[in-house]
Amino acid sequence: APPEDRGIKALVARLKELEPRAYEGVMASIAAPLLVLLRRASAIDATLQRVLSAAPPAAAGGGGEEDGGEAYRADLREASSELCGGLCDIAAERYARYLRCRAEVHARLPLAAFTSLCALADDFAADVAHLSGRGCAAVSAEAAAQAKAFVDVLHAEATKKLEATVEQEAWGQVEVPAEYQRLVDSIAANQVPEAPPASAADHLSAAAAVSAAVGSAEAEPEAERQPSRASDIVVSGAGYKVVGSGLILLSTVVHYLQCGAAVPAVAPPIAHVLPVLLRGYHTHAYKQVLMAGAMLPTSAGLKSISFKHLALSSQSLGVLLALLPHLKAILAAYLPEACRRGAAERPLR
Repeated sequence: APPEDRGIKALVARLKELEPRAYEGVMASIAAPLLVLLRRASAIDATLQRVLSAAPPAAAGGGGEEDGGEAYRADLREASSELCGGLCDIAAERYARYLRCRAEVHARLPLAAFTSLCALADDFAADVAHLSGRGCAAVSAEAAAQAKAFVDVLHAEATKKLEATVEQEAWGQVEVPAEYQRLVDSIAANQVPEAPPASAADHLSAAAAVSAAVGSAEAEPEAERQPSRASDIVVSGAGYKVVGSGLILLSTVVHYLQCGAAVPAVAPPIAHVLPVLLRGYHTHAYKQVLMAGAMLPTSAGLKSISFKHLALSSQSLGVLLALLPHLKAILAAYLPEACRRGAAERPLR
């Protein structure tokens, strides 16, 4: 390979190895001088446009000459605008390339790091769009593509972990820690819960730990149960008993909402995968309980499926059914107008 190609590959490899903060520093050091040059070009264009617009018409006596002078000024104005816009397009394309070379890394970033990166790119795109007067398509398109990739990875990991949890679910009632009731209360108020942002894996691990910790609650004497736990999750005054995988599903849904609220470009793909997540849980619960999958030795190994198991699976699903209108309202607040109209026309479930 030519030396310049080897140099580019080495640069890309080094960029991929950088920590998020270090990479943001590199992007900031690229953006700052670019924006200085673009602002100078924009100032020159604005001055030229003003001078040409204020120039007096050609002296009377030759209509053709007057028309020719005005046409010449119009050509100069158009050429200046095109040159300034072209410079902005080139800068945006180069910036987008630097984003693209780390696309696989960005798709697996924690939410906080991905949010910070998107804010940096959005600021650059807004500055370029302001200077060019015709948007910043290259950066906007790359940001949208990386937002979708981020959601795809998030959803794949969450689905895999949730399916594994449902596969081993014993369909016994667990008590509900107070923090989960607070999550539900926030959603019922059409608000994104203010839990600290974390990766989907963190949410799933935390919920699994809670589920394991409270799984033996039925064996505890009533007087010894912790006051911070409740037997039901309450949604709009109605109580629902839940199983451990139901808490994990709720935690995952909350993380999806946090992602959509934190990064505007993430909200549309989140609105697409959230119904898929809910339907997937319903499908696996149906197979495990109604089709007796939980009795298999490779699954939970239950000796039988009782009415109690059926009731608990129904109640766990009932929590999300009761929250569906609120989930839809929350997502709609973060969707672009066109996506909002489409979401309103189709059910979330």
